Amino acid sequence: MGWIAAAFFAALAVGAIVALRRTHQRRLQEIQASQRSSLQESQQEYHRSLDRLRRESEDRLRHAHHPLAQDLLPALDSLHLAQKQAADAGLDEFQQGLKAAVDDLERALSRHGVEAIAPESGDAFDPAFHQAIARREEPQVTTTSIGALHRRGYRDGDRILRPALVEVLTAPQLDSPDEPEESDEPDEPTESTSDPDGSFSVGSDARSASNDPSSGSVP
Repeated sequence: MGWIAAAFFAALAVGAIVALRRTHQRRLQEIQASQRSSLQESQQEYHRSLDRLRRESEDRLRHAHHPLAQDLLPALDSLHLAQKQAADAGLDEFQQGLKAAVDDLERALSRHGVEAIAPESGDAFDPAFHQAIARREEPQVTTTSIGALHRRGYRDGDRILRPALVEVLTAPQLDSPDEPEESDEPDEPTESTSDPDGSFSVGSDARSASNDPSSGSVP
C-alpha cells in the first residue's frame, strides 16, 4: 500500500508543478503582451513627436521672414503716404519715382508670400482681415461694408501680419419706440382761493358759482 500512496502523492506533485508552470506561462504571456503594447505606444508617441517637430521646424522656416517683413511695413507705409502727398502736390515725377520704389518693395515681399490687404470702398467688412477704426451710418447701406481704407494690411497665406485699418459703413440704428409725450402745460390750479369778500371757491367754476346770486352763498 505504501507504493500506492507514494504514487498518489507523486501524481499530486506533478499536477501541482504542471499547474504552476501554466500559471507562470500565462503570467509571462501577459507581461510580454503588456510590454509589447507599451513599446508600440512609445514608438507611436515617438513618431508623433517627430512629425510635430518636423512640422514646427518647417513652419518656422516657412515664416522666418515675418519679423523682417513686419519691420519693413512702417517704411512701406511712409512711402505710400509720400506718394499720395506728392500726387496731391502735383509732383508727378517725384510721385512716379516713389511709386516705382513701392512697387519694387511690394514685389519683393510678394516673392516671399506676403500680400497686401487693401479692400476698396463698398467691399464687405471681414473682421478676420479688417480692423474698424471709424464708423459712419449711411441710409443706403444694408450690410456692414468698407467706407475708406486708412492703412493697408498684410498677410502670408492664412497668417495675418497685421489687419487693414478701415472705416466701415453701417445701416442707421433704429430709434427706440416713441414714448407718450407729456404735456408741458401746467394743470389747472385746484387749490382753494379766497375772494376779497371772504367767500371761498375751488377753481374757476367755484368762483363763478360764488358770484351767482342764485347760488345761495352768504355775502
